[in-house]
Amino acid sequence: MIRIRLMLLFAAMLATPVAALCQISADVAALERRAAAGEAAAMLALGSRLAMGDGVARDVPRGVALLESAAALGNNGAAYNFGFIQYRVLHNPAAGFPWLLRAATAGNREAVRDIVEMYRKGVGTPADPLAAIRWLKIGAREDFSGERSQLVEIYTNGSGVPADRARAYGWMLLAGESMSPEARGVVRARATPGEVVAGLAFADRCRASQFVDCD
Repeated sequence: MIRIRLMLLFAAMLATPVAALCQISADVAALERRAAAGEAAAMLALGSRLAMGDGVARDVPRGVALLESAAALGNNGAAYNFGFIQYRVLHNPAAGFPWLLRAATAGNREAVRDIVEMYRKGVGTPADPLAAIRWLKIGAREDFSGERSQLVEIYTNGSGVPADRARAYGWMLLAGESMSPEARGVVRARATPGEVVAGLAFADRCRASQFVDCD
């Protein structure tokens, strides 16, 4: 496997024009200078490239160190990348959680997805279904990662909170075609006429408030 990877890497190098390789080298050298001068954006860019081996020899420890330094300087992109690598690559979710939480608080949509997962599963932080729901509602404003359908599941099954078929029906309406017809059919079949009315009112209120009044 290693031999195949080396062959592929060598083939990619042969296929890359010399001028492009020189430009990559110049870009990396510039990033090195800027990062050494304490520029957080350069630390983010260089750290990410080192961690992934993007145009440079892969050096995960140094890449992670640069990302942590940039995150400590307040760079939220670095906070997400550092947290993500700790969680997904180095399998150290407890170290990644506070940085992902910071990135999520700053509005990073991918971080919101990770924070919801961590709160729901109790990975890197104690399980907290109510915190997961709070973050799902934040993500539901754009429904970037299917947060609305996750809320349908939670309220249908009572996952960590009491089951609420009216609320599940409302979130089903808001989720729309992001849910399969079969899944929507299950929610409709379980709802009583009164729960349907309450669900419609909830969905209207939530939508009218641009997903602020969804409690």
